[in-house]
Amino acid sequence: LLPDIADDLAALLDPNLPPEIGSILKGPKLTSSDFQKRIRIYEQDLHDVESESVDDYVKEAENFATLHTQIGSCDSVLERMEELLTRFQDDLGRISSEIRTLQDNSISMNVQLKNRKDLYERLSGCLSDLCLSEEERAHLLTGPRSCCPDDPAAASTEFVAHLHSLHDRWVHANDPKWAQTRAARDAVPILKDLIAAATTHCTQHLVALIGSLRHTDSVVAGQVRQSLMRCKDMHWFLRTFDPAAANAIEQTYCETMSKAYLAHLRAYATNLQRVLAEGSSKSDLIAVAEGSRKSIFGKVAASR
Repeated sequence: LLPDIADDLAALLDPNLPPEIGSILKGPKLTSSDFQKRIRIYEQDLHDVESESVDDYVKEAENFATLHTQIGSCDSVLERMEELLTRFQDDLGRISSEIRTLQDNSISMNVQLKNRKDLYERLSGCLSDLCLSEEERAHLLTGPRSCCPDDPAAASTEFVAHLHSLHDRWVHANDPKWAQTRAARDAVPILKDLIAAATTHCTQHLVALIGSLRHTDSVVAGQVRQSLMRCKDMHWFLRTFDPAAANAIEQTYCETMSKAYLAHLRAYATNLQRVLAEGSSKSDLIAVAEGSRKSIFGKVAASR
């Protein structure tokens, strides 16, 4: 049987095989006993190699055990590293989502901050146009004399400036663009109270000045007229917020000036009549002595 197998192998031999393999298969034909001998030889060689391998394994058993231990340690280290990397990856995922959330919040906060700045600028301008300082409110409530007690002229000028400021606040509070805001609604009652107090003080101050026009002294009357010129905006304020009081002031001024002019005219007419009624006397004339005359050149000629 074995020679037949060798023949079959030789027939199936690939021509591209190495020559040494072909020479083995194409060599002289062997008998079954030869094959058995070779098989025993090969088996013995395999047994010897196996024995040597076992001996080598036995000799390296300690090293293999150490290697096994090291491999186990490496496996545990790698497992821990894998756990750490997994947790780190999870942390990175959470951090990435938090960064995106923070980025979105930052964009939203930037938009809100910009809107708040715009709103602050608008509201600060609106509030500055609606609010009066405590000093202005105190002066409007107490009258012109409280502005500068030692200088009536400066007091009137400062009080008039406060009246202009109050008028501007009132116009702004009634502006259709701001009238519906809460700040404007809260400011209107306060401004009304200040306007009422200011109109009262303006009326009293103007009436007092107009009453001073009855003074007969021309110097005092001139000072009063100057004061009235400085306070002309008080009449404008009354004309704006209390036309009835403004009309009463105008009527009072007309009546006072009529009486003053009438008194001056009466005094002038009385003095004129007195002058015309009195005759001239010797002491009222200035003359030169008789016998003296003036030349055409204005020099007195000597009497002959």
